[in-house]
Order: sequence, then structure tokens, then C-alpha cells
Amino acid sequence: DMYITKDKLEKILYDCGITGYSDIFVSCEYGTTKTGSLFKEFKNKVDGTSYLHIGDNYEADILAAEKHGIDSFRIFSACHMLGVSKWRDILKSDGEYVSRVMIGLFVSHVFNSPFALFNTNGKICINDSFDAAWLFIAPLVSTFIHWLLRKLAGSNYDKILFFARDGFLVEQLYRMAIEREVETRLPESRYFLTSRVACLVATIFEEKDILKIISMGFDGPPEMLLEKRFLLERKDIVAYRSDCYESIEEYILSHKSKILATAEQNRAGYKKYIEIENIMPTDKLAVFDLAASGTCQCCLHELIPNEIDGFYFVYIKSNDDKMRSLDISSLYKIDSWFKKEAFICESYILMESVLTSFEGSLEGFDINGEPRFANEYFDTEHSYQILLMQQAIKEYFCEYLPLIARSKPTIDTADKLLSFIQNRYTDITRLPIFNDSLHDGFYNRSYCFRDVLE
Repeated sequence: DMYITKDKLEKILYDCGITGYSDIFVSCEYGTTKTGSLFKEFKNKVDGTSYLHIGDNYEADILAAEKHGIDSFRIFSACHMLGVSKWRDILKSDGEYVSRVMIGLFVSHVFNSPFALFNTNGKICINDSFDAAWLFIAPLVSTFIHWLLRKLAGSNYDKILFFARDGFLVEQLYRMAIEREVETRLPESRYFLTSRVACLVATIFEEKDILKIISMGFDGPPEMLLEKRFLLERKDIVAYRSDCYESIEEYILSHKSKILATAEQNRAGYKKYIEIENIMPTDKLAVFDLAASGTCQCCLHELIPNEIDGFYFVYIKSNDDKMRSLDISSLYKIDSWFKKEAFICESYILMESVLTSFEGSLEGFDINGEPRFANEYFDTEHSYQILLMQQAIKEYFCEYLPLIARSKPTIDTADKLLSFIQNRYTDITRLPIFNDSLHDGFYNRSYCFRDVLE
């Protein structure tokens, strides 16, 4: 049953790689439907001893076929399968055009086979990293780029800096997008090396700056705090003894002169790096961060005179007056850790591990502006899985971008799709990243993805 003529259907099928059939029977060319006499027309032209019709509509494909002596086999449409799966809540989305695009891409990928729900009780098993990234992560990443493009379109920003390491893949997607948006003025991009440690050390000017960094918390002995947070060399660190110091603060401040010297060296190197990146003092800058309170953006303000505005996935409200005064736009905002209304606000550590580069965390710069990275071990299999996920996100984005045109981004639908990666919706226990963890060198803490995905 179709109003599209046979010759146009043939072209569509050819474009999809479907050839080798004998004929097409279309209702609009015979003036009748399947529930009318289209099956009779078919039998009149095709001589056979038995016939089989496969379809999803009970009346038109099953009852009508059987009425004309044709065997039938019913399969369910992708939309019907979505409605009986654990993901059925997505059908309650806002109904906006972009929501329908995302749901359509989701359905076409996971329910491409009519047997996708066979023996699953509605809970599909996803054990492939590519599929997991395509289905759950790519929609939200694509939504962010969509949102960002609308925010920056026609703006007077000269450059946008995508902070390392979370900005690694996002910057690539942004460049892919602006290659299409040739008629819209958008700022040029930079993948910009930074980290909380590098920024904070470069902006230590006096004792109160040291005390502020100490107050941020660290899981580890005081000697490690000096090495990891203040970048002192081991030979310059005096062993901590509780009977010699009244507090950790007193112990750290006993290394004050060395900390200030290290800070000055890193500050000079950071400014040299900024110069190498051709960031002019007159440039108006936009910066990207994944989930942050604005630490790196705030520190950058202290290093250069530029006007700087932030664009984040998640803005985590800070108690620091200086950071609260920053100009930051975000998809989501966390005012309190007890009110995480969107799933991304709970799961951004998973996003961090997928969007990242494979360099170690930035520690600082030498006097020539050359970066120094922490020695971090990247498991070969883990790295391969992350590359698969990044490729999936790129491929999804290439399909998504031409479809959304000038439409308004839909945030809630993308976040809902991300939430489906949880084990309550999807069997992901065999997903390679399920038992992996992310180490946060700044706080010296590790987070297991199992806690996020359960």
C-alpha cells in the first residue's frame, strides 16, 4: 500500500542496494489496496502453487493475505518493538522534530532486525562498544554541538578553545560542523591544552593561593599532594612527620619558596604556549569544558587579558565568588549535588573517558611552551574500545547533522537516550567498559563505571 509509484520505488530500492526482484505491486498503480484486491491482482500475474506474504499490519498483511489464500507471517515494525521494549518511555518525548530524528536514528540502528527482541524480555543485550556509543552517547554529544552552533552563530567570538582532554573529540565534531555551515559566521577552533593542576599552579602568586589549593581535598599522603598538585620534584620534598607540623597546611607551606618558584616557571611556560597558539590579547574567546565549576576558565582569566565566555555540558555551581561571576552557558546546571535532575549530571565521568585524547593529563609547560604530561598507562584493549566509540559518535553525527537543519536542539530526549545505557534498561554487563574505571589525578580518586551503569 503506497502512493509512491513503482519507478520511484525502484530507485529508492536501488539506492539501498536492493535488486534482483521480478516486479513490484503498488496499490496506487492498480487502484486498489491490500485489504481490497491487490493480492488478487498479484495472484493473477504470478502463477504458483503456494504463496507467502510477510508484513507487520495485522489487517492488511495477515488477514487480507489469508482471505486470498496466501500464507502469512507477521513481524513487528521497529516502532512497535520499541513500544514493547525497556526503552518504551522514549515514546513519551516532547514530539519535537529533532526528538523524532533522534528516536528514528535510535530505532533504525537497534531494531534493524525484526528478531532484535527475541528471547530478551524487552531488555536487549549490547556488548559492542560501537553500538553503545551510537545508541546512547552520540545523541547527547550531537545535541551539544547542535546547541553550541546555535549559541555561536553570528557571534563576535574570534576563537573557541576546547579544553583538554574532554574537548578532544568535541573539537573534531565542531570542525566537521563548521565545514557544512559555510554561510554562517562561526569562530575558529583550537584544541587547547589545559588541566586543573596546570592552571592552578600557573596562577599561584602568594600564600593564600596555596591554601586555596590545599582546601580542595586530596586522597593521599601530604608528600604526594606536593608532587601531584603542586608539581614539586621528589628531591625537593621533605618527608612529612606529624610530630613536626601542627597541620597539613603548615607542612605544605614549609615548601612555599619552592612552590612559588615552580609556579612562576609554569606561568611563563603557559604564556609562551598561549603565544604559540596565536591567541591575541584582543581576541574574544569562547571556551568549552565538559563538566566544571569554571576552574580552568577562571585561571585563564588571570593569565591573559581576553574576554572569555564558557560553554559547558554541565556547569557545577561553585561557592567561590570569583568563579560564580564567570560568564558560563551550559546544557545542564547543578545547583546542588543532591539535585541531579538529568542523567548526564551523574554520568559525565563516563563521557570524560569516551571524549578524551590519549595523552596523559597535562602537568604544565617548560619555559619554551612545550607541554609536560603525566605518565599514564593506557591499556591497549581499552584504547581500542574508546577509538571504536569515538568513531561511532562521528558516524552518528554525520547522519544527524544534515537531518536537523535549522531546527532547535532537543535536550531532554538526548539525555533520556543516554540514561538507557544503565543496566536497568539494557543488558550491558558484557560491555567492555563496564568494569573499567576512571582515575581523577587531581583528587587522586578512581571511579568505576559499573557504579554509573548499574
